[in-house]
Amino acid sequence: MAITVLKLGWEFPPNNWGGLGVACYGVVGGLIENQIKVILVLPNKQKNILKKCKLIHAKSLKNDKKNENVYKNLYTNLFNRINYYAKSCQKLVEKEKFDLIHAHDWMTFKSAIKLKKITGKPLVVHVHSTEVDRQGYKNKKQKIYDIEKNGMQLADKVFAVSNYTKKRIIRYYKIDPNKIEIMHNAISITNGKNKLKIENEIKKRSLEKIKASRNKKILFLGRLTAQKGPEYFIKAALKVLQHRKDVEFIIAGDGDMKSKLQKEVHNLGISKKVFFAGFLKGDLVDLAYKISDIYVMPSVCEPFGLAPLESIKNNTPVIISKNAGVCEVINNCLKINFSNTEQIANQILKLINSPDLYKSMVEKGRKEINKLTWDCTAQKCIKIYKQLVDF
Repeated sequence: MAITVLKLGWEFPPNNWGGLGVACYGVVGGLIENQIKVILVLPNKQKNILKKCKLIHAKSLKNDKKNENVYKNLYTNLFNRINYYAKSCQKLVEKEKFDLIHAHDWMTFKSAIKLKKITGKPLVVHVHSTEVDRQGYKNKKQKIYDIEKNGMQLADKVFAVSNYTKKRIIRYYKIDPNKIEIMHNAISITNGKNKLKIENEIKKRSLEKIKASRNKKILFLGRLTAQKGPEYFIKAALKVLQHRKDVEFIIAGDGDMKSKLQKEVHNLGISKKVFFAGFLKGDLVDLAYKISDIYVMPSVCEPFGLAPLESIKNNTPVIISKNAGVCEVINNCLKINFSNTEQIANQILKLINSPDLYKSMVEKGRKEINKLTWDCTAQKCIKIYKQLVDF
């Protein structure tokens, strides 16, 4: 008899804003391929793109017509949403049978803890990122930090997306190291079909226009927040342009630093060389990688970082911060100190000026990520599941 896992998720394609949804999708898909039954609960009603997965949305559990369209963005009125989700999930015990609870990131931890107390079922919490990663320990939002810590303390196992993350969980959350298991993220090599929405056509045409340029193109793709280090990307861009004029820089993403970054680009006098592409989804993400010559991820703190794997999949070599968990699973990349903009610029120039190195990184990188499958991650999950469930 197969294990049935209750998955509590927040983001899931096609309604995802970053790596959390992509990772959740990868893990669920891998589990299904390994004959694990999955019941996935999401905040919003959405299309089920994994037919073998039973998908439930929180509003359907409460049969709440009044609030059906209250929340359009998953991160609007976040704590109200989390409380609503938690109350809705309690009804699962009346309708569904499952052997184990697997909760992805802190937004679902409150629901997971309640379900564990009601059912006595084992609980796994999957940490993709922490409040300390996003804000720093001194600037952390205490309410979020407390939810994360409580979830990890009460869980039977904690899945961390990298050893880097495990060390930070031990240091900042004081969680027993023996409770933490490393579950590296992976990559789906095949490209799924994700049709562009009409409102994205303008962005598509803009990217296609950039593609037509003969200049070398350097990409930053991620949230425009301090954690991701976009300001270092811009400072490195200035240094590169002092050596070569045939280079352009693409900044894809959105966030609280966008206006500040645009002003900085203007003040540095490089506006004609830096293009702000906005937030990209679906096929536009792959298009951004494909039209670029190099992807740079200068993150201040990165629990894992799926973007470099996505870039390599699209045959675009990567330069990444040493403060990233993804460094644990790939070798064919150039690694930098995020704040050393001279070093970042030199590595960009090194790749541009070295065709043999460039070709080698593309070829070896592609072979390397072929081994990083969600099937492997799922099998590691299943091994832990069987330790926790009387199976």
